[in-house]
Amino acid sequence: MQTAKTVASKGHAAEAVKLYEHVEQLDPIGEPLDAELAPLYADLGNHDAAIQRYNRIVQRSPDDSELSNNFAWTLMESGRFDQAIAEATRGLQNDTGNRRLQSTLAMIHYRKGDSAAALRHFSEALGESAAHHNLAVLEIDAGNVDSARAHLQQAMQSAPPDAQTETLLAALDTAASAR
Repeated sequence: MQTAKTVASKGHAAEAVKLYEHVEQLDPIGEPLDAELAPLYADLGNHDAAIQRYNRIVQRSPDDSELSNNFAWTLMESGRFDQAIAEATRGLQNDTGNRRLQSTLAMIHYRKGDSAAALRHFSEALGESAAHHNLAVLEIDAGNVDSARAHLQQAMQSAPPDAQTETLLAALDTAASAR
């Protein structure tokens, strides 16, 4: 077990999975190592295995907001947006002020294509200016420069404007004028 933890902590997910699975095989009636394996499976892109493990953990620890956040993120990464929204919402019912879960819910809505809901949830978690800034960064990453610029201009409406937002908007403008 300790070797698996060490290997996992050094970022060697595939090797850690093999070690944890071996531990489970050695003790088939022992407690499953779901909490250790779920995030590792997710890291490796084995979403079905991760989701199966997360489902079992959530049944045992339904009030764990960090677990709910990680599970919702894995569901989002696997394209199961409605399930991800349900899990993040469930987590927020248990921990209403959890900014991380609220931001994850915003990301899920963004990935699902619902920018209005993403803005609403980012605003609840971070405030309106930071919400627009975050959406601008996501839009830049998606190649939607005009939408990013609009979000940055909205973010600039706060007083005083955020220096990072000003810098990002200036960089977009410089890039646009260089074309």
